[in-house]
Amino acid sequence: RNSLHFQPRGSSMPRFALLDSAVDGARVRAALAYEFDDGDTPDSVDLNPALEFIVGSRDVARGLDEAVQGMVVWETKELAFGTDNPLFGARDEEAVVEVPLEVVRGRQVGDLVSAGDDHDGATGMLRSVGPTSASVDLNHPLAGKGVSVRLTLLHCEEALAAGV
Repeated sequence: RNSLHFQPRGSSMPRFALLDSAVDGARVRAALAYEFDDGDTPDSVDLNPALEFIVGSRDVARGLDEAVQGMVVWETKELAFGTDNPLFGARDEEAVVEVPLEVVRGRQVGDLVSAGDDHDGATGMLRSVGPTSASVDLNHPLAGKGVSVRLTLLHCEEALAAGV
């Protein structure tokens, strides 16, 4: 693979190499534009227009990680993730859990809340409050939604050890 190596003069900072394409282990920055099939993006969701991650590290949705592999800087891909293969995972009704009222005291329906110790402190959307318990949805807010994504690779580098 082709690369250019840089290290600031007189610096002990690690060298890095700019890569010509995204491969496993490369640090990449990608711009993203989303368009949902149903035209609706929940207010509670913050969709980052740019992501920086290590390819193959599972830091981002698998579909994005797989799509960026082999791309060259400034290449753009149009991706479609239908409801049969949603980018943010399938909805799982078993991930809607009941929690004691004290876990959500002072919170309102629609708030993001911790589901408490019984659910490893997972965070979810407060869906309803009953007389003795509350319902918390631990699914990703966009689970099950179809989405089209425009993915543009902005930067690609490989981190090298300082002495290399």
